[in-house]
Amino acid sequence: MEIQTTKEQAALTQLLTALELFSQENYISTVTLAGAAEEILGKLASRENTSKSAFEGLAQNLHNNHPQHEVKAIKARLNQSRNALKHATSIDEDVFSINPRLEAISMICRALTNYLTLKKDLPKEGKDFFEKCYLEIMGEAKTIE
Repeated sequence: MEIQTTKEQAALTQLLTALELFSQENYISTVTLAGAAEEILGKLASRENTSKSAFEGLAQNLHNNHPQHEVKAIKARLNQSRNALKHATSIDEDVFSINPRLEAISMICRALTNYLTLKKDLPKEGKDFFEKCYLEIMGEAKTIE
């Protein structure tokens, strides 16, 4: 059965699924799905707004604070784990290190930021995620679930 959808709806579905997978501690799949949503939402947000995507803004901010690092190198590092999980370009990359929970949180935050830029609001699940992050940072919760 064929359906017709939009890039925005597809990205939202990916993002909501990523949030659900995160709550199940499936961090690897979370990175992949949230990364896909982040990329689509970032492009849509950039097309509809004059602001940069979360990824572009983060890379530029890091470069401004660390001018010795090229923007291209910063972008490569920011996407290193996501790309390692979805590409098998070289045999030299078959084994890699990752902090899956940290990468999942980062990718979800980037995707949610792009969604917020695009829609000027967040889905309930995104608001709940940010609240849990805040509570964990403030020491009021043991971990984000």
